[in-house]
Amino acid sequence: MRNIGETKIYLVPQLVADNEHWINPRFGDYDLQTHYDNIKQMVKAKAGRAMQKKERERKTKSGKIIKVAGCSPIREGVLLIKPDTTLEDVRRFGEECQERWGITPLQIFLHKDEGHWLAGEPSQTIRRVFKSVVVDSNPIITLISFSIG
Repeated sequence: MRNIGETKIYLVPQLVADNEHWINPRFGDYDLQTHYDNIKQMVKAKAGRAMQKKERERKTKSGKIIKVAGCSPIREGVLLIKPDTTLEDVRRFGEECQERWGITPLQIFLHKDEGHWLAGEPSQTIRRVFKSVVVDSNPIITLISFSIG
């Protein structure tokens, strides 16, 4: 199972053309790494310190080593959806997240090509329909990263 992404045994080739995606126009023309680097610079400018690494270890006074979670301002979430859910439905969901919690959707991907065939027959496909949403969970005003759920 570790290399399932390389073998692509879960993709239904006939359905690949049904996939959809959306990139937030406010996100700009740069990639996620550039956006992450920009967030790091903003944190340094606003807070006067470097953004924490993803995860680090530290020793307690008793000598025990514990792991401390770091900062992950860009995260991916997966929404389980109905087969008739549209990209526009998820965009509206992203707008609601922006209004309620300040979580900005950067990219939305609708995957309609995953699943498996029963008895090797394409006519009997069990589809796995989901959307992955890449979000910026670090509101610029507060610099507080959080998760919901």
